[in-house]
Amino acid sequence: MNVTEILSQAAEICGTRRELAEHLEVSTASLDKWRREKQIPAKHCFAIYRLTTIPLYKLNPLFRKEVTLGKRWEERIVARLRRLKDRELRRDIEVMLELEAGC
Repeated sequence: MNVTEILSQAAEICGTRRELAEHLEVSTASLDKWRREKQIPAKHCFAIYRLTTIPLYKLNPLFRKEVTLGKRWEERIVARLRRLKDRELRRDIEVMLELEAGC
């Protein structure tokens, strides 16, 4: 599945490309740029995953199974999880932990 198909599927779920862009907090021009560059920025992959359930490793090569995170990134992820927990976004935390367990 290529980036164009992924974004089309996500837009269909949201209703329109404009609604997808609003959901991701980007412009429609950004969506076009992703199509041209044939890559979705890593910071938007989780939101697209939640919409489409397309595995993260298919959305961006950064999420390959063999990738290991350095200490700095691990600390950032733990801090992010704590902020999510503080906001009571338990579902996001559970999904992130499921993804970690699946890798």
